[in-house]
Order: sequence, then C-alpha cells, then structure tokens
Amino acid sequence: MRLTAQFKVLYTKEFGDKTDLIRFSADRDYAKLLLARASQSNNETLLVIAMQLMQLRGLIAKTEKEPQGADDKINQKYTGRLR
Repeated sequence: MRLTAQFKVLYTKEFGDKTDLIRFSADRDYAKLLLARASQSNNETLLVIAMQLMQLRGLIAKTEKEPQGADDKINQKYTGRLR
C-alpha cells in the first residue's frame, strides 16, 4: 500500500494527472497503462517504484531459463576424436 501511495504522489508530480487508487488496485488494464507511462519517466524514484509495482502485480513476464542440457545436444553430435 505504501508503495502505491508513493507511486500516486510521484506520478501526479511528474505528469500532473490525477490517479484513482481504487481503480488502480482493481483494474489491471488501468494499472498497466499508468505503470507503462511511469516507466518512461526520467524520475529515477518513480521508475523504480513503477518497476516494483509491475513485478508485484505480475505485469513483468518472467523469463524462462534454458534447460541445462540444451546446449549439450549441439556439442554431442560428433563424439569421435579429432586428428
């Protein structure tokens, strides 16, 4: 909650737009829109808070790690000795 309040204050200072915290909490698309706009800001604090909120709300896709043995298949095509 504190993070959301800080976001509202910084967002309003940066862009001059009023934000609806109830809608921000309930409407995923509205939150995504505000957070995307905030992520383009030059204000470092606002940017960090926006990224944290995106992560908490699951708006940032987690990258899947490549399976550990995926690279091994390429390297195991030739198993004989080199001369």
